[in-house]
Amino acid sequence: MLKKCLSVMFIIAFTANFTLAGRTVTAVKCVQAPVIDGKLNDACWKQVNWASGFRVLSLRREQAEKQTKFKITYDNNNLYVAAVLDEPSTVSLKSTASARDDQVWRDDCLEIFLDPNFDKTTYFHFCINSKGVIYDESRRQGGYVSDPVWNSKHAQVKTRILPGKWTLEMSIPLVDLP
Repeated sequence: MLKKCLSVMFIIAFTANFTLAGRTVTAVKCVQAPVIDGKLNDACWKQVNWASGFRVLSLRREQAEKQTKFKITYDNNNLYVAAVLDEPSTVSLKSTASARDDQVWRDDCLEIFLDPNFDKTTYFHFCINSKGVIYDESRRQGGYVSDPVWNSKHAQVKTRILPGKWTLEMSIPLVDLP
């Protein structure tokens, strides 16, 4: 079975705009933080549009067969991510990693890259599988030097497996992104 891992590049600037394959996604500041439970039913998510339209990397013009959509919001303390990942056969989801910083990227997962300096050389990498297991690291020098010991100390994530999809809801403390 081929690994089905989705990578999403979020580039954070002070304007709270994010770039997805050359498109800008604007994060709306939330009044009340979402409850991190994987349900995606909080009021703040209703104020934010879904971003989607992922393409196959090797075939830039062809949309991926299984789509993912996501929303981003923030408050003074955290960045929040909600995602829905299409998966027609949830019983076939690969999720063998079970502990923090295991090799989550080998599972069916969602990867998030955060570049708070907007320099494309230093960034934070989060990888989350359908069980909600997190791998996180910081990278520098264009991504060539990794610090897998770094952890977002208070990042929270919850996932839910539903018929035909799985959902992810995550909070990442801004203080963890120096």
